[in-house]
Amino acid sequence: MSETLTPKERETVARCLLFKDMTPREMDAALTLLKAERRTFAKNEMIHEAGAPYRYAALVLHGAARSFYVTKQYDTVNLNNYETGDVVGLSVALFHPQYSPVELRASTATTLLLLDFAIPAPTRLEGMRLKLTKNVMDELARQNLFLNRRVMVLGQGSLRNRLLCFLASRRADEDGWVTVPFSRTALAEHLGANRSSLSREIGRMVDEGVLEADGRRFRPVK
Repeated sequence: MSETLTPKERETVARCLLFKDMTPREMDAALTLLKAERRTFAKNEMIHEAGAPYRYAALVLHGAARSFYVTKQYDTVNLNNYETGDVVGLSVALFHPQYSPVELRASTATTLLLLDFAIPAPTRLEGMRLKLTKNVMDELARQNLFLNRRVMVLGQGSLRNRLLCFLASRRADEDGWVTVPFSRTALAEHLGANRSSLSREIGRMVDEGVLEADGRRFRPVK
């Protein structure tokens, strides 16, 4: 580690489930493997911005932080609050998405222990079980990330907002177009609606100039 933890911070790390049943020596080895980095943030300082690749999980050593996202209507939707001892962003850190609509901000003066889960895969044959374990963790992280996005989308009050939230969670091309990888019927089911209701809403949004549509391609208009 680039900066030594205080005794109280080491106690916080030792209580974290990620390091359960580890001896102090094992915990230090794990922190070295995860390239643990202690970093401080001022109150209201942005820790992670929407749209940036999500690389690290973080353990809150002290302070507090909150995760949220901003809708197309510029409404802020709070997702979770984190306090001392909580682990932030483990699923996304394991899956390493190139785009995340979620933002993370320090609620108070906060110190985090950043953990890099991009662990090099074992290359020796006897490391097969370690590879399998890592692969299982990756798949669980992917599934959990998908469910989190579904909850975020379905938590929107109107079909219009659910559609805009869904599009915001997908990666757009350089011109701002988002390609939906399934049919209009499947998209409607994904958004908790039927095809006709979705088609009518898309038509209204196009007429109002807030959305451009071309088959399975959509581009929200700011």
